[in-house]
Amino acid sequence: MVLQPLIITRYANAFGTLVLIWVPIVFMLGNSMSGAGIAGITLTSPVDWVLLVGIVLLFASAPVLAVRAWRFAVVCSPDRIVVRGYLRSRTVPIAQVIDVESDSTLVWSDDSGEQRRTAIRAFRLPNRALRPLRAHAAESLGRLSAWIDTHQRPAGEPGARLRARGRSR
Repeated sequence: MVLQPLIITRYANAFGTLVLIWVPIVFMLGNSMSGAGIAGITLTSPVDWVLLVGIVLLFASAPVLAVRAWRFAVVCSPDRIVVRGYLRSRTVPIAQVIDVESDSTLVWSDDSGEQRRTAIRAFRLPNRALRPLRAHAAESLGRLSAWIDTHQRPAGEPGARLRARGRSR
């Protein structure tokens, strides 16, 4: 089973990432047309070169982050759950899952028994998100919780995993 955000949320995540990173960079490059260098950097000292490399890396990372944002999802296979995020994908064995919280967090335990939390970015929305987006996120978290219950617990054993965490969706 693959759970993804609605297409409009995927577009907002992907293109919002591009805009948030590229607009300041384009603005800084625009300032360089006035002869001030890139954002006032004249490349006369090592610090200026470090800043330039940082700007280039930021510019180059935008497409990668946009693609990762577009691919936000929760992928469920019989023995594990993969949560795709901005910078990494977290794979959690189904036997180690403890809970799915309504604030889009997967709670699980590592091999040493320590409790861990993984944000499910695909369904984490701002407080002022539109009602259909919130409904889809809540439904997807409910489906994930039900899927975990059926794949982790013996048939017929009750157990709702989704629990409210301070606020409702």
